[in-house]
Amino acid sequence: MRYIIEYDICAIICIIIIMIAYFRVKHFESIQNKLFGLLIIATTANLMFDIITAFTVEYQFTIPFWINWISNTGFFLIQNALPLIALLYVMALAGTLKNTNSKILTAMAIPGALTLITLLFVNPFTGIFFYMDPTLGYLHGGLFNIQLFVCGFYMILILLYATRHRSELRKVQYWTIFIFVFLVMIALIVQAYYPPLLIHGVALALGVTIMYFTLQNPKDMKDIMTNVMNCRAMLLYLKDLVNSHRVFSIISVDIRDMININRSFGLNISNQILTDIGSFLSCSSDEIWVFRMSDTRFAAITCNRKAYDRQIENIIGRSDKPWVIGETEIMLSMTVCCICDIDSRRYGVDEIVNIMEIAMSDNDQSKGTANIITVNEVMLKEIKRKMCIEAYFQKALENDEYFEIYYQPMYSLKEKKYVGCEALLRFNHPYLGLLMPSEFIPIAEKNSLTLKMDESVTRIVCDFIQKYDPKNTLGLDYICVNLSSAEFLSNVIPESLTSVLSSFKADPGFIIFEITETVANASHYNVNACMKEYREKKYRFALDDFGTGYANISQVVNLPFNMVKIDRSLLMGKKVIIDNVLNMFTQLDLLTVIEGVETEEHIKMLDNVNADLMQGFYYARPMPVKEFVEFIKKHNNK
Repeated sequence: MRYIIEYDICAIICIIIIMIAYFRVKHFESIQNKLFGLLIIATTANLMFDIITAFTVEYQFTIPFWINWISNTGFFLIQNALPLIALLYVMALAGTLKNTNSKILTAMAIPGALTLITLLFVNPFTGIFFYMDPTLGYLHGGLFNIQLFVCGFYMILILLYATRHRSELRKVQYWTIFIFVFLVMIALIVQAYYPPLLIHGVALALGVTIMYFTLQNPKDMKDIMTNVMNCRAMLLYLKDLVNSHRVFSIISVDIRDMININRSFGLNISNQILTDIGSFLSCSSDEIWVFRMSDTRFAAITCNRKAYDRQIENIIGRSDKPWVIGETEIMLSMTVCCICDIDSRRYGVDEIVNIMEIAMSDNDQSKGTANIITVNEVMLKEIKRKMCIEAYFQKALENDEYFEIYYQPMYSLKEKKYVGCEALLRFNHPYLGLLMPSEFIPIAEKNSLTLKMDESVTRIVCDFIQKYDPKNTLGLDYICVNLSSAEFLSNVIPESLTSVLSSFKADPGFIIFEITETVANASHYNVNACMKEYREKKYRFALDDFGTGYANISQVVNLPFNMVKIDRSLLMGKKVIIDNVLNMFTQLDLLTVIEGVETEEHIKMLDNVNADLMQGFYYARPMPVKEFVEFIKKHNNK
């Protein structure tokens, strides 16, 4: 029989080019990369044996029989191993290779492939796949065509597995797998009906080539400017390390003053500095993988402890030397976060990335040219606590499930009773217990969740007003609700907050929104526009924490406030300052509240001051709803 090998020859030339291109580039040793490398080698070998066996069969009577035995046995061995390698590669793409279900599937698939391979080894004695007749030459055995069916079965299994785990695959990955299976299945059908046309290996080569350009192309893993690996590559590498349960170390480097460098020296020099930093971090060891996480942040990851220690020494030694770009010398300020011997069995990829991010953000303050942060067990526990808070804070915003409002009464010196209160948010974490704002507010600000938080607070307060009617049942005149600075990024209060207030139809005059002195001064125009909009709807505003900043007093007091809350920091100064501040606001016809009144000394200092209200632990602590209602009823005789 004469086989048509021209397609195979073209295919092997292409696949050899792809193999050279793939292996000439350094790849991190992930299971996915190893399996794809094996898939390229097996496909190349399959095509080579396909071409060789086409010649040995055609000239079977002019060459020794043993050459035909060896070449055809090698061809069938590789052809039966290829579908199994492809299945394992798809599992690695989905990141499920070590999952229980995948292990079961692998345990079921491997015996079948091993059985076929074993039968091939004994084929010279049984002839069940092929045999050499002295007269007729090369002939197919009884199980010859079963190999095509087995290959087709594996292709269907690959497609079903990819569909089952489609959520773990990116869209391009799924459709590349689909095209690969489709090409191989078409080739199997053609091969079955027309054996002389050697097209099965061509389909494999074409499928692997498509995989290379869409899934394994090194350029997709590179940061074009710095020539190190990009963030996507880092996530894939971390995913593989976690799935492999390996111990590794990370050094994250962030350039603190890149914005100023960009302004002073221009974009070209800034880009060259980043490129030089990437080269510097990459050159210390072949066992360190360097990634660009974001604009100014790099991460060096290694499983070698000596390489990790050496890299830190290199960074410290380099930090006090200028970076020379042409004739320009620039000193850089860097924050370096070091996390040693991470046990991947304890953390997921997202947790590891968050640990680096939190460690950096908590310590991103200028402390010389290199601020070295070593994340120890104490810091890890604190970071994990923050991550735990962050996870449940997101859930709390969805349905207010873990939020609780504590109300702190405000005492009227003239009326000798409690006439108002301030609504203070508490986060009742399911595992960590009741958390104070100092723990969760920074997390909300970091994740841009303050607007939703304001909505939750307003919604809970409005629900309290509807349920208890505190104006008539408790004798209160107002509830103060804090608004975050995010509400004033534009000159219009966000519609989401407006819709919350409208849905409850609460008495606008009963709610006083508090704005800090810092926000009022920094966003004067926007604050003024927002206040005007809401005052038209009869809502009122209080200037909170007056005395904490260095605000332009005339600018602040010209805003349409109804109340001013004097910060407790003024209690540490001289009484004459408080007297003058109170007299000024009284003449401006503003209600005045002194915050932070906690001790007898404070009371003595505030004797005969011209203040309207007092707020602090001396009069009452913040309380949950039921305790607050009982407290007000008792003291206001309601």
